[in-house]
Amino acid sequence: MKHPAAYVSGYENPPTEEQNRAKQLCWEYNRTAPNEQEKRRSILQGDPPHYRKR
Repeated sequence: MKHPAAYVSGYENPPTEEQNRAKQLCWEYNRTAPNEQEKRRSILQGDPPHYRKR
């Protein structure tokens, strides 16, 4: 190494509130059954009743 570089972590910028909310919504969607169409639609709209901002 001619020029030593500082260690760069992929975690320098912690997840934002929006990223955490998106991850939560993806997790919820992925755990719905195929016959839960109304719940899936609610999650895709981004504001399901069980996950509203408080």
